[in-house]
Amino acid sequence: MNPLIFFANILDPRDKLEYMSYQFEELYGKDNGKKYLENVQAAMLELFGDYAATYYVNVQQSSSDSSSGSQPDVPPVQELELVKRGSRRYIGDGRETKIGTDHWLPVEENPYVQSALHGSVSEATISCLMNTQGTGWDVDCVRDVFNERDSNMILNIPISKRKPRDGWYWFWDQRGAYTAKSAYKQLTLVAHDPRPWTKIWNLFIPPKEALNSKRVACSLVCHMCRRVDESAVHMFVHCSEAMKIWNKLGVQLPTGIDDVSTWFFTCLNTLGVDLVEKFVMACLGIWMSRNDYVWKGVCFDLNHMLRRFLTFLENWQHANSTPPAGVTRLMPTNVSHWVKPKRGMLKFNTYAAIRDETHEMGLDWVLRDDEGRFFAAKNMCLSGNYAVKEAEAICIREALKNGFPSCF
Repeated sequence: MNPLIFFANILDPRDKLEYMSYQFEELYGKDNGKKYLENVQAAMLELFGDYAATYYVNVQQSSSDSSSGSQPDVPPVQELELVKRGSRRYIGDGRETKIGTDHWLPVEENPYVQSALHGSVSEATISCLMNTQGTGWDVDCVRDVFNERDSNMILNIPISKRKPRDGWYWFWDQRGAYTAKSAYKQLTLVAHDPRPWTKIWNLFIPPKEALNSKRVACSLVCHMCRRVDESAVHMFVHCSEAMKIWNKLGVQLPTGIDDVSTWFFTCLNTLGVDLVEKFVMACLGIWMSRNDYVWKGVCFDLNHMLRRFLTFLENWQHANSTPPAGVTRLMPTNVSHWVKPKRGMLKFNTYAAIRDETHEMGLDWVLRDDEGRFFAAKNMCLSGNYAVKEAEAICIREALKNGFPSCF
């Protein structure tokens, strides 16, 4: 089998590696398709390794030849070392991962347990740290055996009640799957981009995933003014509707800049904290309104867009702020209200509250119909401080398991 045709298919931006398993199965059957896919993946990894090794030689040589000394020296990291640094054990039933010798903690630097352990404990499997049912952590045991750093990380790892086998995941990808893009970023040190991206991520606004959407290439007129061909500079800087947005927010924009990246970072560096937050949310609103127009045919409404995203910003800041001791938290005046589902449908709302001080989470859920009539509700408390997405997923899991099936 010549893998070049499959390489071309994988590298085509219209196709992806994850689609290859289906294609191989359709072409060669389930058993042969799996074997051929593994061969292509191995060859692809070897090809990428050769490229990465060559790239690092060139970078190191150019760095050593630099007389200014401003270029950082890039260490010749081999692809296998990268795979080792980026791979982690995910915990299923805990029977195949050792406590002291496997890298299983979900942290970038030093994913190994740092607590001083007896040899028998170090060689024991993770299942020894779980409750008798194997569906959660034995909190007292974890607190007794490990130091504060390790115990907090361990208790923040969700345990699946399906009890799957332990396995591997890729730390530098949100889905846990190895991708050439994530490996390339690590190999080429893209994370050390000198532009002030961290200034955006450190703003007190909703999570950075909201600004990390991929751009969709299409040739359309501007979705806001509908008079000029769309471009990034026009949409954010020169469009008459965009100018109205900045005037409403009181944002004084720099002039004479025709590069949207330069314009954006100039605004970040010159605006005050309050205006920066509103500016970033407005940019997000402009971009999301474009996606709504392209994919859903929703016409642009300036006032509706601003109200939607600034209300979102205020509600999010309120929900994530900690009031001073003795001060009662006041609800924002424009807080969002519950909206009925479509006729004949039910709406399931979840809420997860995380308390860092006690290392606990509160989970709540409620089910209502299209008239707002109450069907069921429940709350519970769990140990651990999971990530927001994990906490919401567990909330849904517990609701489906413990609450709602009995309603029907």
